[in-house]
Amino acid sequence: MGFRLKSVTMGTKGRLERQAALFGDANREIGRVTLGIVGLGGNGSVVALGAGYAGFRHFKLFDPDRLDLSNCNRFFAGGTGQVGQFKVDLVKKGLRLIDPNIRCKTLRSDVRTPMAQVELGLCDCILACPDNDETRAFLQKFCTERRIPLVEVGSGAVVRNGRVRMLGCKVSFYRPGEACIGCICLEDKPMEQSHQSFVGTNLVAAGLALTTLVAAVTQRWETRNFVAYDAIGQEMLSMNVARRPACPFCGSERPRAAAD
Repeated sequence: MGFRLKSVTMGTKGRLERQAALFGDANREIGRVTLGIVGLGGNGSVVALGAGYAGFRHFKLFDPDRLDLSNCNRFFAGGTGQVGQFKVDLVKKGLRLIDPNIRCKTLRSDVRTPMAQVELGLCDCILACPDNDETRAFLQKFCTERRIPLVEVGSGAVVRNGRVRMLGCKVSFYRPGEACIGCICLEDKPMEQSHQSFVGTNLVAAGLALTTLVAAVTQRWETRNFVAYDAIGQEMLSMNVARRPACPFCGSERPRAAAD
């Protein structure tokens, strides 16, 4: 995958002993990766803490928002007593509780700012967990240009006429040179936006993303580049999507304006 790994010695005893038995010598690779996480809401906060438990030790966290009371049904690094504090600071505290040796840089800004882009470019892999499509598109373009692996995480719900019409989550995985989230998008129209959220699908999304990430780093098993979970039908869909020549981000036949 082209990870630019640090030279770090990581013991297999103690906190990660049982995981080390699962991943073998590849368990050491996890502690060498610099992981960038963009968006620390219901998906991002769970992914970040899960990554800390999994042995990741180098983090860059990007989110300009403070914790709001309406976030407290799904934010995993704080509760009603922390309303008003920056999400990146709360997640950093949570990570340091897991392991005080974790190194974490926080940026209380939009990831598209010049300073944030410098830090983003130093990451070995990026997890995209924002709440808007504009940031997702920016991150895919950024990762395509710099050949940085990207795991894109999303969850959502749609309620109409008093009934839940859609509830689920999805994870897309971009390997440099292969299909990106523009290729993987299954519909030309954007997904219907909703302010409804449920912690159950956030947990599923974070689990799928973290498993995809660890598989990519350790290379102990193969993962597909798209997986979706339909909570209403209790069905999981996974597939390997091929790269599209006309993809606006990575396609060889994309319009020149989009390529520039």
